[in-house]
Amino acid sequence: MREEVLFHDPPDMPGLTAVAGRGLSAAFARHVHGAHVVGLVDAGVRVLEAGGVETEIAAGRLFAVAAGQGHRCRAGGGAPHSYRVLCLAPERLAPYLDGLDGAPPAFPCPLLDDPGAAGALDAFFALLPAAPHTLARREELADAVARRLGIHARRGEPVRAEREAVRRALARIEADPAAPLSLGTLAATACLSPFHFQRAFTAQTGVSPRQWQLAARVRKARALLDRGVPPAEAALACGFADQSHFTRCFKRLVGVPPGRYARANAGRDPAVPRRDPRHRG
Repeated sequence: MREEVLFHDPPDMPGLTAVAGRGLSAAFARHVHGAHVVGLVDAGVRVLEAGGVETEIAAGRLFAVAAGQGHRCRAGGGAPHSYRVLCLAPERLAPYLDGLDGAPPAFPCPLLDDPGAAGALDAFFALLPAAPHTLARREELADAVARRLGIHARRGEPVRAEREAVRRALARIEADPAAPLSLGTLAATACLSPFHFQRAFTAQTGVSPRQWQLAARVRKARALLDRGVPPAEAALACGFADQSHFTRCFKRLVGVPPGRYARANAGRDPAVPRRDPRHRG
């Protein structure tokens, strides 16, 4: 099976992105998402590591990763794997986080046993590519997934005094991912010493400032590729020193090289793979 990662951002559903990966065998570098991620493994085995613990998610099983949780993932069993995920912005999950009192949500175990959420996610993907007349049903299914996800959420790390300092540094990175921001510059933005900043940043995000900046550059590059910008131009616009570095970083975070991603996603609605009905969540 040809390796492929397809992104779908329904324009009528802000705060939601659907992603389908097919036949992927490469490992994903440690990273974080700004959204809550819930997904199904369609074929093979996905190995997800978070907090130093590896969890195997077999075909037909559901998994979740909270926004801001550092993790890495790879195919297990020596064979490629396929998956589909919904990325839900924090505001889409917030109405269903009863009892957390504003604390960030966490999923202590990424493997979820929830046939209801799996069925709603599967039904959502069946309505892609999105058509205007399916909006009400898509919103109903997305809410069902978020509602079920909220049941599994637990209180994450309490808000700390350092959180606002790290937030300022994150905002500076996201404002211009291509900027050559040193550790000292980011630490000054956070009003912390470089050592204190590095420790606080990694504790709160699960990745180093450099890893976050590379991920931000890749996200920006993906948006440029979606608009038809050639990979070489996207690499330059996003602050990568050379094409080979760009290609390595892009594949480690997206799963396929930028050229292959662009051919599969730019300028069209991706055909989203259907889940094998024999697999049950």
